[in-house]
Amino acid sequence: MADRLLPPIEYSTYINVAPGVVYDTLATAEGWNSWFTTTATVDARAGGSYRFHWENWAAERETVTLEGPVVEAEPASAFAFRWQTGEAMTTVRFALSPRALARSFG
Repeated sequence: MADRLLPPIEYSTYINVAPGVVYDTLATAEGWNSWFTTTATVDARAGGSYRFHWENWAAERETVTLEGPVVEAEPASAFAFRWQTGEAMTTVRFALSPRALARSFG
């Protein structure tokens, strides 16, 4: 099947910790296992790879393993990898930045 160009999906949220803390969660197996996977391995460097594994996942209680390349790893700044399910391939990219403090006028 030829590669299809799909529109990007963008989402942002505020997490009340420094970007480096979020990066460490995304760039380590321990980080992923704390909130998303059953077991993971992560070689957090561009050209590295990841392996995400789930046991008894979802309502169907499936065992699922996904693996692929890490394409970007910039500590406290960005982490990206390629994710494929079925025939669909996408790049998942987390862009991290500190939140500017709101100014109060009053």
